[in-house]
Amino acid sequence: MSIIKILGYKRILVFILLALSITLVEYLFIVSRQFINSYQQTISLNQLCADAGGTWLRDFKECENVSRKWCENQGGVFDECASACRHTNSEICTMQCIGVCVFQEKNDTASSSILGINNKSDETYQYKDQIVLFSPLAGEAIESPLKIRGKARGSWFFEGSFPVVLTNWDGLIISEAVAQTQDDWMTTDWVNFETELDFDANQLYKRGALILKKDNPSGLPQNDDAFEISLEFK
Repeated sequence: MSIIKILGYKRILVFILLALSITLVEYLFIVSRQFINSYQQTISLNQLCADAGGTWLRDFKECENVSRKWCENQGGVFDECASACRHTNSEICTMQCIGVCVFQEKNDTASSSILGINNKSDETYQYKDQIVLFSPLAGEAIESPLKIRGKARGSWFFEGSFPVVLTNWDGLIISEAVAQTQDDWMTTDWVNFETELDFDANQLYKRGALILKKDNPSGLPQNDDAFEISLEFK
């Protein structure tokens, strides 16, 4: 092999190593920036929660004992009757409602875009450590048929299913379905679910809501629960 060819290969190798180094530096920069932003956001929410007279639960990104108005102004999801034992495994729990503002986490895919990886399917919305929605995402523009998938604690199901409702912005139900699982639902662990909704979007309302209801065979109001996100119609 001639010296010229060897030098040519070395130049190509140097170029490849340089490109990889630049990509790695950019990736590390974005990851560190995301960590700092997340930390700053947590500190900010902690302070805002305290200023509002609430109690901040860092591990769950929740602010207890605040008003619905405050929660919505901060971009959170308000639960007016959260269980006092929602983050414990206690078999005995006081029948007490706690106003809680939950801050949903959505994974940032900026770092993956540099490497050419599409992680949109990994973006999730979680509610009270009880149910996680993979698709659709809050604010997403939807069309019929709407495929819904996620995972929930076994206690969210009854006989392996729970009801799903789609409403227009005025609260009128425009479609209903039953989310089902093929897994063992008699557990406290996560259970995958999916379903599909067919609907005719009301032309008067360009926005609506998807409601995932906890199945409550007891009929007791204290056992009711639901996860709701807003959507747009295409």
